Amino acid sequence: MVVEKIALLRADLKKAVEAASTVTPKFCQVPFMTGILLKPISPNKLIVVGSNQEITVLGVVAYAGYIPEDGWMFTPKYLKTLVSQKAEKLILEPLKTVDNEGLVANCYPPYYKAKHTDFRASFDSVALATALQTVNYSALRYKKGSDYGARPVLESVFFHCHESFYSLVTANSYSLAKTEIPTIEYAPGNKFSLLIHCRYADHLAKLLPKEETPVKMAVNAAESSVRFSWGNTHVIVDIVEGNFPNYATIIPTAFRSEVVVDREYMLGICKPALAIAKANELGGYAEFRWDDELNWSFKMFDNATTSSVIAESDGTGDLVLSQDHRIRKEDKAKLKDVKEIRSMRITLSLLVDILEHLPVDRLSIALPPNYGAYLLQSADDEESDEVVNDTFALLMPTHLSNK
Repeated sequence: MVVEKIALLRADLKKAVEAASTVTPKFCQVPFMTGILLKPISPNKLIVVGSNQEITVLGVVAYAGYIPEDGWMFTPKYLKTLVSQKAEKLILEPLKTVDNEGLVANCYPPYYKAKHTDFRASFDSVALATALQTVNYSALRYKKGSDYGARPVLESVFFHCHESFYSLVTANSYSLAKTEIPTIEYAPGNKFSLLIHCRYADHLAKLLPKEETPVKMAVNAAESSVRFSWGNTHVIVDIVEGNFPNYATIIPTAFRSEVVVDREYMLGICKPALAIAKANELGGYAEFRWDDELNWSFKMFDNATTSSVIAESDGTGDLVLSQDHRIRKEDKAKLKDVKEIRSMRITLSLLVDILEHLPVDRLSIALPPNYGAYLLQSADDEESDEVVNDTFALLMPTHLSNK
């Protein structure tokens, strides 16, 4: 009689279990979905699989001994306790306890079996994680109790292939974010694009190695799921169906006003202002005014149309609560008549989101001639006010359509 027992390195199992457990649901009507599957793929290698049906994480681990073809299933809690031991090697065998009841290996859905043989591109792990974090804030996210999942296209990160690089784009009804990431390798002639839900883009960014590591992206034959692979780790994500809006048509190409500011400095002013707005249950709109010498001032209003000032700064970095909560009409008229004064009014919460996620030091804020979308992007360098176009954000006055 063959004894079901295997030996494997603790460090390898720990790495695979930690990754797989991040997607395993804590509670599920189907008990086996809450477990982690260990299944042999060769006489000396097995896979450690965790899944919530939409994203699957699996790691490949070497072992010695015998494990049945259907594999074993364990609770994440049991495996985490096991790998917390200090031993270099671990002995693992099937459990028959109340805690493991219902975790039947041969019932596990075959998400991990999909063949992702159609290679599309490879990226640097650090660059990919940074790109995902740069744009993912702008994807549409529903509050609890709302019509969740009503517009899946706008809840996703759009990967658009340009062969030697990919554009990553997200949008909600009020803002859009875009960045570009170079490819290490790519499939020639490939014009492939895909959509990944923002929740799983977040998850992928957290799992990617912190050291520079090649990450391969491949899709299955039906182009219904995509796999990201590095080392012995694979992350499989469902592709969202639908067409992303044609965002190129709303990107301004000419501007009537532009100012370049220090991002960290601006964030240090806007975050306290947003806290004031939330504490007083106010909407919060930021207005910036500047002159030809780039001397600028900041005021925060309670909504987009009135002139009730909540807080202001003169550009010195000190945010001061306004004592006079109303600008006189005659003063407001004088400001409009002075051509040297330029101004913009922006939703403060959206501005803070952009300032927190754009990976730039100096930020250009520009307004097109037709009063369309504000364009926020990196200033080229300290010597020039020219801007680069690979990473930017738009704050739009109108709603995007996904038609």
